[in-house]
Amino acid sequence: TFNIIENENTVLKFAEKFGYDLLPLGDNVQKYVSKGYEVDGNKKLSLCGRCFPQNDFGEGQFVAKLIKKSLNNSAICGKQKKNEYILSKNELKNAKQLVFECINRENFEFHSVGDYVYLYDRQIKNIENVVSIGVRLAKIEKGRLVIEHQFFKAFGKEFRNKLELEKDDKRVKDYCFGNEIECDLNGYVAVLVEGNVLGGGKASGGRLKNYYPKGLRAKIL
Repeated sequence: TFNIIENENTVLKFAEKFGYDLLPLGDNVQKYVSKGYEVDGNKKLSLCGRCFPQNDFGEGQFVAKLIKKSLNNSAICGKQKKNEYILSKNELKNAKQLVFECINRENFEFHSVGDYVYLYDRQIKNIENVVSIGVRLAKIEKGRLVIEHQFFKAFGKEFRNKLELEKDDKRVKDYCFGNEIECDLNGYVAVLVEGNVLGGGKASGGRLKNYYPKGLRAKIL
């Protein structure tokens, strides 16, 4: 929307009601947007960002960056964050082992965003001003890495273990419904249908535990 009432005015009312303050947008965002409009002389609203057709990045999008104030709405509060891109030594070790176990490659760098670990090619030297980069490898859960569907999709054809199926194989339908299927491999396995990567899972004892995302699974026959 381009409407001031729906954009700047909404941000202003939200900030006043719940005790937030506006912050400048990062340089990696500012280069794609125009300044927000001031409302009733409130110059801080110019810190918001608007996308116009001439910005060559969509049209009508709106963005604002806010931070919660202290309980008395006076001082800015917030916890000191560690570098959001850096994995701990143990996380990095586990990420490298996971990739090597799956695809026998070592030419990657790793970074984290929230609870997720991403990998990217070493040729990329600086990620400080990059909004998003790489392939999501795994989610960090209680100190261990749980492999993500995106990694199977991006590198499935390179997996050491590949379960290659024909489209009329009953296991294809079972897999798409999220069921376990028969598999005579062990470890992480990429599931391919006539050469195309469908997803993956972890196999042991002749069965494949299904890692196909719930949101993609078939609902009806």
